[in-house]
Amino acid sequence: MKKFSIIRIAIVATGCIAALSTTPASGENIRWYSFDKGMEIARKYKKPAVVDFYADWCHWCHVMAKTTFQHNTIIKKMNTDYVAIKIDTQKNESITYKGVRYSPTSFAQATGVEGLPTVLFLDKHGNIITRLGGYIRPATFLAILDYIKDECYLDRITFSDYVHGKKNCRGTKK
Repeated sequence: MKKFSIIRIAIVATGCIAALSTTPASGENIRWYSFDKGMEIARKYKKPAVVDFYADWCHWCHVMAKTTFQHNTIIKKMNTDYVAIKIDTQKNESITYKGVRYSPTSFAQATGVEGLPTVLFLDKHGNIITRLGGYIRPATFLAILDYIKDECYLDRITFSDYVHGKKNCRGTKK
């Protein structure tokens, strides 16, 4: 089984991120893709990908689907700046990543998923940036989307410094 290196994003600033409304966008939803189709689109358009690992039995997966993934700004950012991929860990389908075929469960294990929900972030080349396990509140998720889009991890800027405005990234216009 392959191991992947991961840059960790410490979510230490949860209490410092402003609260956001979770009103769903009227009629608009995140465009979710299967892994293989999503990666094809991500490569074609040179966009990072957000991979949501979930299962129907997972309570917090449903909470995240109804709150975080229904937030107006998150929907817009996910549909504009990212390719959104959903992986049901209970399905029997084939996932191909870097030339290796996986089942959803074996891919989750290979990428370090230890529980559900887990969100995996991939850069525009398909390389793993980080993974975050557990429920992520909309305000925190929005800040993470901006951090990843601005490629702050390439500048070795911590998530905490980014959220607190202590350091700018190459893509930020602060």
